[in-house]
Amino acid sequence: MKILEDMIRQPAQGVSFKVLKGQVLRIIEVEGGQVADLIAYNLHDFKERYSSSLTSAIHQSFRKAKELYTIHSRGRVIFKVLNDTAGLHWVHGGRCNTYTYFYRHGIKGYRGCQEILAETIAPYGLTADDVGDVFNVFMNVVVHEDGSRETRPPLAKKDDYIELQAQMDSLVAVSICPENTATNNFKATPLRFQLLSD
Repeated sequence: MKILEDMIRQPAQGVSFKVLKGQVLRIIEVEGGQVADLIAYNLHDFKERYSSSLTSAIHQSFRKAKELYTIHSRGRVIFKVLNDTAGLHWVHGGRCNTYTYFYRHGIKGYRGCQEILAETIAPYGLTADDVGDVFNVFMNVVVHEDGSRETRPPLAKKDDYIELQAQMDSLVAVSICPENTATNNFKATPLRFQLLSD
């Protein structure tokens, strides 16, 4: 496939792509252990966007998926996973934001993935309220028997990647998670992005 775009982005940065039907977005670990928070929309109708709950329900898994589905009222495949060398992600969504850091840790003014994603989609006329469900690329979350969950360091190593092939014209926005916690193996690092086409 031909590389249309090839870039590296640092933690706490956002990036967006128009991924047309058939094109592939490849997300690559530069150093390993880094998470990306990804949201996706139908490029021609922003009301149709990725649904973490429908995707996890169809695959009966919070940690693996072969396709990413849109909201319950539409239920279409927006991305198909072509290749995935990491093999483990958090399908069910969630993201760091100013409120979780304040209510859980007492930290004010934290700029998390919610805020980064809102900034990234703003040029398309979308607002913070339009930040939808998140696909947490490379995130390693374990759900315990009592229903509690634990975020552990990602299993993804240097040069691991996932390839998502668009099944419709799509707008994708990604936050390179800024957390220096277990989420990113205690050190946020860059990610590489490639947009590919036949």
